[in-house]
Amino acid sequence: MASRWELRLQFLTGPLSVAPPALVLGSELPLGRRPAGKGIRLAAYADIEAEHAWLAIEETGAVSLRAVGGAAVRVAPERFMDWRRRSPIEEPVPLSPGDVVHLGPPETGVSFVFL
Repeated sequence: MASRWELRLQFLTGPLSVAPPALVLGSELPLGRRPAGKGIRLAAYADIEAEHAWLAIEETGAVSLRAVGGAAVRVAPERFMDWRRRSPIEEPVPLSPGDVVHLGPPETGVSFVFL
């Protein structure tokens, strides 16, 4: 049986930004407009795919993020990023606390901080 881990995501834009940080339990987490299972539903955000990205938590506690298909996913080490200057990821990338993730095109979509 896979281990279950706790993650916290603080959304920076849109309706989820006024909520407390999202608490995530499990070893994998889909994010999207209609994510599988108990993923984080982002239906209120423009230009988000049904399954846009996945967070994976390794047995060591390390967290990685991968895009689904050709979905635009960008990662930066700081909050105030011009997302147009950041290329979308093409392979899974490790996340560290404080990293900021943007799903969707730079002008729309949703951003969150990995806590």
